[in-house]
Amino acid sequence: MERSSRFWLLAILSLAIFLRFFRLDHVPGSLFIDEIDLGYQARSLLATGHDYRGYLSPFYVRSYNSDRTLLPAYLTALSTLIFTTPEYQVRGGAAIAGTITVLLAFLLVKLWTKNNLASLMAALVFAVSPWQLQFSRIAFEGTTLSVVVLAGIVWFFYWQKTQKLRDFFIAIILLSLSIYTYRTMSLFTPVLFLLLLGIYRDKVFALGWRNLLAAGLVATVIIGSFLYATTKASADQPRFSQISIFSDPMVPINVMRNRERASGDYQRPDLGKQAVVWSKMIYNKPVGWLDKLGDNYLSAFSSQFLFAFGDPNLRHSVGGTGMLLAVDIIGLIGGIIFLKRFWPLRQYQFLVGLLILSPLPAALTEDGANHAHRLFIFSLPLLLILGLGWWQILSWLKNRNVLATVIGGLWLANFCFYLIKYYVAYPYTSARSFGYGYQQAMDKIVNLKDQYEGVVLTQAIDPPMGYYWFWAQVPPQEVAAYGTDFSQLRPDRGPLGRVSALSWPQTPLKPLAANFEPGILYLLTTREIPLDLRGKDPVPPGLRLLDTIKYPDNEVAFYLVTLE
Repeated sequence: MERSSRFWLLAILSLAIFLRFFRLDHVPGSLFIDEIDLGYQARSLLATGHDYRGYLSPFYVRSYNSDRTLLPAYLTALSTLIFTTPEYQVRGGAAIAGTITVLLAFLLVKLWTKNNLASLMAALVFAVSPWQLQFSRIAFEGTTLSVVVLAGIVWFFYWQKTQKLRDFFIAIILLSLSIYTYRTMSLFTPVLFLLLLGIYRDKVFALGWRNLLAAGLVATVIIGSFLYATTKASADQPRFSQISIFSDPMVPINVMRNRERASGDYQRPDLGKQAVVWSKMIYNKPVGWLDKLGDNYLSAFSSQFLFAFGDPNLRHSVGGTGMLLAVDIIGLIGGIIFLKRFWPLRQYQFLVGLLILSPLPAALTEDGANHAHRLFIFSLPLLLILGLGWWQILSWLKNRNVLATVIGGLWLANFCFYLIKYYVAYPYTSARSFGYGYQQAMDKIVNLKDQYEGVVLTQAIDPPMGYYWFWAQVPPQEVAAYGTDFSQLRPDRGPLGRVSALSWPQTPLKPLAANFEPGILYLLTTREIPLDLRGKDPVPPGLRLLDTIKYPDNEVAFYLVTLE
């Protein structure tokens, strides 16, 4: 690689590192419960060699009610060893993975095009992508997925170059290990293998049946053992069975309603129970599932999701902007033109196949239409096409300085607008989505709890116990020995059980103070105390307000109260 290309690659990687690590402890403004859970799992792995429920498995770590993939927990354990502040310990692994993804994008496009500028454009697109940045700064599984999947794809195409059997097996192992990164890969990893096999079957079969049998055995052991351990052999219900379109309760309801409309008998008491025969052929659960799948799938390609509004969940996007920059529509058009020109080359057939197939795992989930995290695998081919598109546009604008300046100015303005929105406004707008206030509340509770017989935590926002274990530095060994039932109703609560989760109704019908026990410190929200106790409403008789924890916009997050 030329010296100038090395310089620009280092510059892009430096930019990627800066964007991912700058103010990582403040933006987003707090650690969300899923991040807390992953961080506490990392602490437990380092302290005990087991997860915090006391299990030791090569396939998963076990959380409250589900099995989580193993590789993100190991990556978080690594960042826990590297960094000292809790936020960097938890999120540092995702930031490291996000930076490595930029380098892998460069290497992959270099293998495909043998062009330094094309490779640098792909790296730049990944470095500044809002989609990549969003998940490189929170401890979710997506960036671990992107590293392992891209590493496997890079090694597969590197094998195309070297034709060494060793490289082929490394690619098979890496692609198989992608199933240990994020649960959507339980569906997509086999699809990825089939896609590569379908396009490169001649080169794969040329390895001979013995090598193919060995590679198949390796992949089957790695993938099959994980699937068995997290489904049949798991005591917990598989996550997919809870969120799939096949468990969507609205599908059978909509089937019945449509049959009612078809029958035309709105006044009959047995409405819809005697549906006309033809309506059963059109309105049934398989058709309903297919319709839901189609809606979800097409939503991933919609301009509203990609360029206008993104994921409405403020943990997954900054809100009000797409998962790509709006100006990237120009680069995407250039990418489509590029793919049309070079379609005969098999690497681009693979890229298009990856683009078409990657939204399927998310589309099979009930709320997967614009779920940016479940669609994270979809971001990889999309951004690769975008990088190739911007490379083509740069080539076209080589001698068109005015037009190049205009497009460059639009891109820079769009990117700066996004950065301001993310680093300045986002900590405020996303505070509630990230469980802001729990850290501040737990710090106060740690200082006060010895003055009380027990502490009861609200469950109105998130499961509170994970926040307490993490911020109060509760040793994972104690949680593993006690179990995860921290209900007030548990009879054998013991010393650790002095802190428990609220079990009475959120909106009690009887007088408020009648729900409280003497000698107990309560952490509550305005759902349990529907009053503004910052001086606007009087404190209910019999209660004593100890402290108020506020969101950044000065609204109430929590009250700390006890009986007078």
